[in-house]
Amino acid sequence: MTISAFLAGLEGRRGPARPVRVELAPLPPEKVEQLSTEVLGAVPGPGIRSLLTGCAGNPLLIVEMLASLRDAGLVERHGDEI
Repeated sequence: MTISAFLAGLEGRRGPARPVRVELAPLPPEKVEQLSTEVLGAVPGPGIRSLLTGCAGNPLLIVEMLASLRDAGLVERHGDEI
């Protein structure tokens, strides 16, 4: 079953367990920087900001990418930036 077929089947349901579809917009740049700073513990520098652009404001992608880079030891602190 495809996701489209699954969602189409849910849309016809009625009652208290009726699903609600919520579409989220991408995070704006200031929120991306705020989230990145929280994950890394420092303001992202130009290299990290360049990578963040590829995440298109998707918070899950942002957190997973930054956590992976951090856990692999691929981020270094330079003053107040990472």
